[in-house]
Amino acid sequence: MEEFRIDCLYQTEEELVVTKELRQNIFRLNHTMPDTEEYRELLHKVFPHLGENCRIETPFSGVRTANVKFGRNVIVMPGCLMISAGGITIGENAVVGAGSVVMHDVEPNTLVAGNPAKFIRKIKP
Repeated sequence: MEEFRIDCLYQTEEELVVTKELRQNIFRLNHTMPDTEEYRELLHKVFPHLGENCRIETPFSGVRTANVKFGRNVIVMPGCLMISAGGITIGENAVVGAGSVVMHDVEPNTLVAGNPAKFIRKIKP
């Protein structure tokens, strides 16, 4: 398996500010009533590249989530961790199982789960 590192010890001042804002927004999102305007606004702050009709269940956590791109109709179950250094694409109609750690792309129409998230099966669109 390929080694994956994000160096949190040597961040620039700008990266530290972005990291702090992300942590605060994720905390707020995890403590906001779902399906409200505030929830949707926070969700788009945490994940700027969110496709139509995506459902991200809380609680979740993430590192550099601005690099995560979601296709349409994606479902992310509770307890997931998204770690994106160079970018992650989660394909259309994909489902990420509860408690999964996503570090790589997820193909469209697939179910992934585990730590790290691995292919489980294809999903009929």
